[in-house]
Amino acid sequence: MKGDYNSSTCRLPVLFFISFLMGLFFCDPALPYVFPAWNEGSSGYELSLLEAERDEKPSILYLYIEPSIWCDKFNKDYLDAPEVEKFLAEFPKTAVNTDGGDAEIEITKKFDAVNFPAFFILIPSFDIKPERIHPFSQKGNMSVSEFLQSLRDFMTSHYNRKAYSYYEKKDYDNAIKYFEMSIEIDPEKAYTYFAIGVVYHYIGVDKKDKEILHQAEEYYLKALEIEPKHKQSKDELATLRENMEKI
Repeated sequence: MKGDYNSSTCRLPVLFFISFLMGLFFCDPALPYVFPAWNEGSSGYELSLLEAERDEKPSILYLYIEPSIWCDKFNKDYLDAPEVEKFLAEFPKTAVNTDGGDAEIEITKKFDAVNFPAFFILIPSFDIKPERIHPFSQKGNMSVSEFLQSLRDFMTSHYNRKAYSYYEKKDYDNAIKYFEMSIEIDPEKAYTYFAIGVVYHYIGVDKKDKEILHQAEEYYLKALEIEPKHKQSKDELATLRENMEKI
């Protein structure tokens, strides 16, 4: 009995060690991340640019490598978040594995990407530099809501600038068009409602049209609903009501 006990205790550690080594050398590789509803690779990048150009939409470009702890973390913490998925669903977007081939390497060089993940916003129909949004920092990583707001802020700032440039040219239809596109991206930004209110306010005074002035009033009130202390909206609303009494 003593001899049998010793032989079994010797065999067990050996068998465990062999199983451990086999696990190291023969384990299944990690499955690649799945990008549902994303274009992929260099051809997908071209498709996204065409769609964005045609519809005057922002486009998303995501450059990644595999394997990568930080890319995996970005995928899990941000891309998989339901609110991020919902927001990005509105835009043409491309995921590019930078090891995919020569064309993918060229895209990576074009965007001077050396650290990954590299997540860019492009607006191909506007003459602007692509913006990289990087949620990781030594000071602390962005929350999902902070990451989303960074995307919205960049996009809306350029749509609002485009709209204002048309307003300065007195092309009010296009000014309203781009302000409305900005609202579609971020419906909680008081400034944009105020800005559309200003356009309608000017048109209403110019045409002496109370219905148009009422439209301006609605936009000022919406801005104040979002941001009750928005001074510009308060001031313009007071002026508008004075103008309405004169018509």
